[in-house]
Amino acid sequence: MAQVYYLHCKHCGEPLTQSPSPYCPPCNLSLCYRAMPILLGMLMTSELVPVGPQRREPGARKAYAHLRDIMD
Repeated sequence: MAQVYYLHCKHCGEPLTQSPSPYCPPCNLSLCYRAMPILLGMLMTSELVPVGPQRREPGARKAYAHLRDIMD
């Protein structure tokens, strides 16, 4: 598979030397900080899904029962 090297930063246009990343490090950090409020807002306003204990049927086998002695 071919490797893609970027010659110029997509944000500021600064020349890059065979970089696999499309942005130079200062622009990459700047774009990360710009996206952080959006990502945090998405995490904090998402619907909460309660996670409770999973119930097993009485006759169901435990997962990996053959490894019970090794995992202790």
